[in-house]
Amino acid sequence: MKNIIDFNCPKCGSENIRKFSLIYRDGLSDLAGRNFHGTSQTVNSQIASPPFSPSQFLRRCCFFIIPLLFLGHIGRSPIFLTVGIVLGVICAIACRIYASTIYRDSLQIWNNTYLCQRCDSAFILGHDAPQDDW
Repeated sequence: MKNIIDFNCPKCGSENIRKFSLIYRDGLSDLAGRNFHGTSQTVNSQIASPPFSPSQFLRRCCFFIIPLLFLGHIGRSPIFLTVGIVLGVICAIACRIYASTIYRDSLQIWNNTYLCQRCDSAFILGHDAPQDDW
């Protein structure tokens, strides 16, 4: 027997639902003019944006900048370098844990989240209860 997913809002039963990723993508616009260029984003697109992903650059910065800050501002003692390196390693590990577990789970939830266009409730497809107001 196949599992049939109900594409209706669990709160009001409406079939008029949209996926968060579509709301996010539809709210982005590239702007270009004679002396400017950039991206415009609607409020709904900002609200439905994907979870934050730490980049490789952020991890490298955490690993190298913290020891430099300790060396430059506190003194020449090797204890400060050691503390800075330890803090840098902790920061890099925390970014790695976030990227491998929390971000992955958050992205999966975001990919399965829908918004009802009728009652404005957000819900995860396949779950009965609507999520808190988005």
